[in-house]
Amino acid sequence: MNHTRVLYMQNADKSVIPANTEDFFNYTSKRWLFNESQELAKRYVKFNVQALFETVVELVGKGASKCVHAMKFQEGEYNKVFLLRMDNGYEVIAKLPNPNAGPPHYTTASEVATVDFLRSILQLPVPHILGWSSTLGNPVGAEYIIMEKAKGTVLSELWYQLPRSAKNEVIQQVVDLEVKLSATSFPAHGCLFYQTDIPERLSYELGTPGDKYQQFRLGPIVDPGLWEDGRQELEVCRGTALAEYSADLGRNEREWVTRFGRPRMNYYRDDHQPELPCEMLDLIDKYLSITPYITEPGKTKRSICTPTLWHSDVNLNNIFIDPASNLITSVIDWQSTQVAPLILQAKIPRMVRHIHALEPGWLLPEKPSNYKNLDPKEKLKADKLHESALCQKYYEMLTAKRNPLHYSALRHNDAMETPLCRPLRAVCGAWKNRQVFKLRSNLVSIRKNWQQIGTAVEKCPIHFTEEELKRHEEELGNIDYIEQMMEGFQEAGILPADGRVDPEDFDYLQNMNHLQREQYLSMAGDETERKAMEKIWPYQDWPDL
Repeated sequence: MNHTRVLYMQNADKSVIPANTEDFFNYTSKRWLFNESQELAKRYVKFNVQALFETVVELVGKGASKCVHAMKFQEGEYNKVFLLRMDNGYEVIAKLPNPNAGPPHYTTASEVATVDFLRSILQLPVPHILGWSSTLGNPVGAEYIIMEKAKGTVLSELWYQLPRSAKNEVIQQVVDLEVKLSATSFPAHGCLFYQTDIPERLSYELGTPGDKYQQFRLGPIVDPGLWEDGRQELEVCRGTALAEYSADLGRNEREWVTRFGRPRMNYYRDDHQPELPCEMLDLIDKYLSITPYITEPGKTKRSICTPTLWHSDVNLNNIFIDPASNLITSVIDWQSTQVAPLILQAKIPRMVRHIHALEPGWLLPEKPSNYKNLDPKEKLKADKLHESALCQKYYEMLTAKRNPLHYSALRHNDAMETPLCRPLRAVCGAWKNRQVFKLRSNLVSIRKNWQQIGTAVEKCPIHFTEEELKRHEEELGNIDYIEQMMEGFQEAGILPADGRVDPEDFDYLQNMNHLQREQYLSMAGDETERKAMEKIWPYQDWPDL
């Protein structure tokens, strides 16, 4: 069938242009200055477009006979999302996960069950799902979720024009939503599923027969990082205590590195000797040896370790409001939502998070001391930064008042005391993502601050030799130098730190990449130093493992 007059896609500036089926299959929102072929492959989904339209027509009913307009939204990291309009004017959203979204079947099945739980049990404003499939064995040839179009206007289109009083009204509602989530505790960690969608051996009952939780179960965590690159089913959701959960993360990473890790060059650390998997395994063993102590909560900290359902990314694009009343009408994007210890979930929502870290406490941020002497353009910039900081502080103060449990978790995560979660966030995927140094840095810091952390054991179980610490500091120095250079490029508008660019800017920025690289290499003192510097230039293709 000819879709020429039906298919469209959205540009970054929200304009809409004609598209073809390949545009629907490919990732078209961004390009990469390095490792582009791998990144695009992770986001390619081929499916039967006409079958998708027919499926929607059948689900919608209401006199609809065909789809007359299909637009692909600007893409996020893990999904292709389409706005489909029927010939009767009815509009729905179709969401198809990319290969990098997480485990097949489980990712879609969990999102559907989670949204149902939020809607039917917690009475939260989330989309109504009309139909879904978590298998490729359907006429569409891909997993999908069909849902009603969110009511209201996406907050990103209104936020920067809203007066502060209106922003505060929205922030109050976000805090109230988090209060409901905090008040709902679970018996274990994992992701929500319907009972019929996971094997019995992977499921954990939420309630007794006959109660409102009966159809739901806790099952495997669907975080993509726990499943990618050869990882099979990892049962990290089985424990009911933070220590068990943390140990599972370490054991799974050890198994993965043992099976898939290979010697490789890490030029931040050594020009000649490869980085060895056994070094990572040694760090994992160190991690596992301290996990029982650093994850043990004292009596006053047990409540913030309660398994809690939490939205992982509350940003301006995931909230819809009624512009007339400022009431939240829908909160979207619950994919990969976990039930996990609150201290692992607690964070300042991105929608109010200031661009720079703010000092904890109740002191309100002030405008620059030289504000009166700034020119109008600089004053406007200072005003925006000041209002951004005030929004975060208002969120913090409101959270402390209405949701003290979440506020305690937020403040705890800034402290160096048990239960300590920083190593948990660093262990998973450290080898694959070339971030072994982050895990090592966490372990070195724990060793250094053992007495301050306040464990039940007087002597720290792990040790680093002077040579190991020296090599670690040298590696950190090289990494810091490159990261500062990349931040400088980004702040100056020369190159983006993550190498992700708008398609129309790709050729220009790739040329800029080559020019900056040559300028950087020209600082080498000799050919040996030039070759060493060449190897750590960040904007180049890197091997996967």
